[in-house]
Amino acid sequence: MSDESMNSLEDLLDQHDYELPNLGDIRTGVVVASTPQGLIIDLGLKRDGIVPLSDLAKLEADEREAIKVNDEFPVYIVQTEDPEALVVSIHLARLNHDWIKAEELLASGEIVEGEVIGYNKGGVIVPYGRIRGFVPISHLSDVTPGMGERRRQQRLARLRGEGRCHAMGAWAREPPRPRRARRAPAQHQQGQRGQNPGEARPSFGVGVR
Repeated sequence: MSDESMNSLEDLLDQHDYELPNLGDIRTGVVVASTPQGLIIDLGLKRDGIVPLSDLAKLEADEREAIKVNDEFPVYIVQTEDPEALVVSIHLARLNHDWIKAEELLASGEIVEGEVIGYNKGGVIVPYGRIRGFVPISHLSDVTPGMGERRRQQRLARLRGEGRCHAMGAWAREPPRPRRARRAPAQHQQGQRGQNPGEARPSFGVGVR
């Protein structure tokens, strides 16, 4: 092969391999090793991804134990500056997935049921997957206008132990979240990108019983 052909081939390889993902993109990766620093993920690039131990600690124990070498799943691109590896997150990719499902819930108008796990003066907290949804007190059928503060707190406490929330999506601005991903047509070769952190995101709640 001529030097010119070799140079052209190297140029093509460089163009392909250096199409690096952006922060917040979702890529599908394969676990190739488990190290004291975390999981090594093959992203189909010259640089592997690494899932730090701090990210794995955010998963449930059974989720961590279920991850094996050769497993394939989406990861969220956290950092690209390291010349040796891309820092990626399994936790944020799964959280991002829950946001996408929440947005689909909003679009469909479907009502779901969830358990009240906490409360404050403003309302109650109802989880949706990994998201902590918030139902404003004005949407709670058990709390009426003019109710005294002590009685209101007693009602909220009772809901935390017994309440089931029938909820649907409602737009509310939240702190920065993972960007929404779009389905990529080919694994490894093309990442997913979506909404910017800090855009409007769904919170939940229209009624509790």
